[in-house]
Amino acid sequence: MSHSPRGAGDADPRYLAGWYAINSLLRRGFSWSGHERNCALVNDGGERFVDASFVAGLDHEDDGRGTALIDWDWDGDLDLLVTNRTGPRARLLLNEGRSDAGFVAFRLEGRGGNTAAIGARVRLECRGEGGPGRIRTARAGEGFLSQSSRWLHFGLGAAEPSRALVRWPNGTTEGFDSLARDRRYVLVEGSGVAREWAPPSPSSALAPAAFPPGEAGGSRRIVLSAPVGVPTLHMADEAGRPASLLGVPPAGAGGTGAGMWVSVWASWCAPCRSELSEWSAAATSVAGAGLGVAALCADEEATRGEAQAFLDGIEWPFARLFADAAALDVLDVLHGAVLDSEGRLPLPASFLVDGGGRLCVLYLGRVSPERVTADLALLDLDPAERRDAAVPFAGRWFAPPTAAPLAYYAARFRRRGLAEAAREFDLAAMDVSEGSPAEVHVQFGRTMARAGRLEEAAGHFERAIAADPAHFDAHADLGIVRHAQRRFEDAAAAYRAALALDAGHERTWFNLGLVSLAGGDRAAALRASARLVELSSPLTADLERAVLAFDARARERADEGGTDEPDDDP
Repeated sequence: MSHSPRGAGDADPRYLAGWYAINSLLRRGFSWSGHERNCALVNDGGERFVDASFVAGLDHEDDGRGTALIDWDWDGDLDLLVTNRTGPRARLLLNEGRSDAGFVAFRLEGRGGNTAAIGARVRLECRGEGGPGRIRTARAGEGFLSQSSRWLHFGLGAAEPSRALVRWPNGTTEGFDSLARDRRYVLVEGSGVAREWAPPSPSSALAPAAFPPGEAGGSRRIVLSAPVGVPTLHMADEAGRPASLLGVPPAGAGGTGAGMWVSVWASWCAPCRSELSEWSAAATSVAGAGLGVAALCADEEATRGEAQAFLDGIEWPFARLFADAAALDVLDVLHGAVLDSEGRLPLPASFLVDGGGRLCVLYLGRVSPERVTADLALLDLDPAERRDAAVPFAGRWFAPPTAAPLAYYAARFRRRGLAEAAREFDLAAMDVSEGSPAEVHVQFGRTMARAGRLEEAAGHFERAIAADPAHFDAHADLGIVRHAQRRFEDAAAAYRAALALDAGHERTWFNLGLVSLAGGDRAAALRASARLVELSSPLTADLERAVLAFDARARERADEGGTDEPDDDP
């Protein structure tokens, strides 16, 4: 639970609602740029630009973002690095145009703190050319979320460079002479000498990669880097009796102790029928691999007889189950949460879960028994090995593997109105110390607070304090709940009780300052501010701004002849 009842700079809810709506559209497959192809516009030497996207080879159907210029292969012309929201996430586009056009490039080194000479402007003069010359500026960023190479590149055509004039960020101008075509120079501020620089030899040759369009309706296999529990699925067996499967502990039953492949299918789905026929024929090898199988039928009750007849016809040897609407919604939300998408679950779709009931591999479209039995090896990997198996190519990681974000999954299920599934994740996310009743109540209190049930949350925190009066979080969280309920005196008392246990907790001092202002006790707020100063806390500035705002409102009330009553909103 956060130890702050409100943020110093809470965003306008309308602003956040707009971003939520935009992200919802993206999760449903919409594009920021409407699936426009990338564009390359060439100036015709006058006031017009010509669309040269196709002939330049740049009109990829990507949802493009950043673009950076760099002479990647050191051949004297500029190449492009492009990033996309869609795949491929990055493209290196090598310039294979004319190699005899000529160039000269400069890298600037400034004095003082600005060693990259950001803001410096270079004007290149060429022999026999008049006018202002060719100009480039050293920048710290170009375009959207992009930074090109620090080398300032000048294309020459047939011209010969003679002199570079650099206007440094401090306002001084310096000339650098004795330049030649097809050279790279380092220009150091104050040296007056253009030092020639030779690039390293390319470490390896690059070959273009082909990205053929994917087959329409093709299968996809998604290996989860952090397996996540599958909430309880309610259904009926072939005799119509209620049944349930899986569940996130401690509220749900968990797994079966062995790997299981759960297939979602329908009798009217031709690919589903083909898939199940293949699995029925491979029943002996599947059983030998130790893999459990459950066919979860999505048919409505009126067509379940057709589904049973189909399974009888292929002599289906595995479990037959009929999902209710809630179970299908659970799997739909789970697949969307894994992909951060709001697209609906396709048929067929299937889930490989481990013995503990955690989803490890998601299959969208048909999948063969051989593929799934081979994937059983993924269930026993350690977190680092599993993360490596989830990505398409090897690499180095800058952080250790993380567990599944249970709060994120709970929120996705809660948003769809699946309260039971959300509760399973909420309970699984609790960090409860065994044999500690106070900690159990604190965790339940936090769950109630996140659900907006503040009085129930306060009751759990009070019971935690009764069980363990020295439980810091119980006092601090009770203060936050009472603060949110605008019971300022009770909140201040709870904060003080927490600080008696941990006098160095900065966030609680900050909250005490805020609630003191809300209750009209400016002196107490100043004492809290002074304590934050002693702790060298970055929260000091936020509390001081709140005090200044309190004073300003008090002056406004005095000028208007109002009473100096407590302000509910510091």
